[in-house]
Amino acid sequence: MKILSLYENKYSFSYKNKIHVLSKDIDEIRKKEVYFFHKELKVYGFNIKDLSVDKPNLTTRNELLNIAFFIKNNESILSFLESKRTLPIKKLSFETGQTPLFINKWQGYITAYLIIINNKRYHNMRNYLNTNEYEDVTEDVNYEMKENNITGLNLMVNKNNSCFILTSYGLFLNILPHTSCEVGEIITGKKGRSLKHIIKLGIIVSIVLLIAYGVYNFTYKSSNTTIVIDIGTTITMDVNKLNKIINVDTSSSKGRKLINSLSLKNSNLDEGLSSLINSSIQNKVINDDKKVSMFITKNPLNFDSLPKTKEVIINNKLNPSINNNGKDFFVK
Repeated sequence: MKILSLYENKYSFSYKNKIHVLSKDIDEIRKKEVYFFHKELKVYGFNIKDLSVDKPNLTTRNELLNIAFFIKNNESILSFLESKRTLPIKKLSFETGQTPLFINKWQGYITAYLIIINNKRYHNMRNYLNTNEYEDVTEDVNYEMKENNITGLNLMVNKNNSCFILTSYGLFLNILPHTSCEVGEIITGKKGRSLKHIIKLGIIVSIVLLIAYGVYNFTYKSSNTTIVIDIGTTITMDVNKLNKIINVDTSSSKGRKLINSLSLKNSNLDEGLSSLINSSIQNKVINDDKKVSMFITKNPLNFDSLPKTKEVIINNKLNPSINNNGKDFFVK
């Protein structure tokens, strides 16, 4: 909807170059204006950081500017705002033809513009804004988002040396200045990251990490292969896709004693299996016939990835019988 009354499309922001007087004296005056601007903005429940989160495009800012001028010249609405410290959204919606949702969403910007244009105390801030009688010209509404050299009036310096600025085309932004600066100066820098952006990025990273952890955790704890090995006592091993032993079990006291003497769980299969066979030899658990049998289910093992196990079997001249998921395997 468009603004009613004489103020329809009367004012607009412009990206056209405007000459600004640069001097220490003016910087000091603007610094004082900025100080009071912060105070007055806070009275209405807003602050610069909040305003820099949402970035209305040029068309929207022009509408907000015209609404601010409309309020400035409407005694009843202005009086309500000054006494209640909030905009009469329904009345303003009726008077301007804008939706209550639109006015509620952008009341921070409307209030900020109104403070600057309605009080002579902010003469230099008002003069910095590049506003004109409305001209039907085509301008790039995304101009400010493309620039790495964004210029604006410095309103606040953060601890991380970023600054909150007001551009001459009416946008509140967070930038990283190219040089050190003071409040009240006109500065140039590149677009910074807003808290909203950082939080959103943090949430996305957290979700990705959570999913990755879930996938890894599922992959790690899921049994991909089960090995039943008889080395004078029967021991069962569960192995995951990463070739890690995730579970070891036995029903015999001899087997439990053997398992407890080794750190098999979470170890690499080749390390764990070769250690288990070695330990069974040293503790004389393997029978004199040196028979070792392995029954592998679910998924076959790649014995090329078990060089230490093969070496132990060959060096100790064991007599292995291996069924690798339905196929006989012979150690060579």
